[in-house]
Amino acid sequence: MAKLLIFQRTRHWAADNPSYCKEVSAGNRWAIANIRFFAKWMRFQLFWAGSDGFHASLKIDPSWNQPDISLNEANHKIREMMIDHIHNGLNDYEELLAKLVPPYSP
Repeated sequence: MAKLLIFQRTRHWAADNPSYCKEVSAGNRWAIANIRFFAKWMRFQLFWAGSDGFHASLKIDPSWNQPDISLNEANHKIREMMIDHIHNGLNDYEELLAKLVPPYSP
């Protein structure tokens, strides 16, 4: 029987990123190779576009009814989306979900 042993320091949130394995276009490959700092600018642009939309989800709502697991309604929706992503990767190992979901809000 094959075994897989995983050493995980702490549980962390994981989100689906459909563009993660997306091929870099020929134009962008050329620009990365020929334009100084283009790769850094491109990375910043991707980070900014992805992160700027999360700002509202990081604000604590003092009237939120589930402060032990999330910060506000938007944060809770992100939490549920991430739990679904983690769950989808488990195949038949449902008992692992409780071990993989972090005990803090995303």
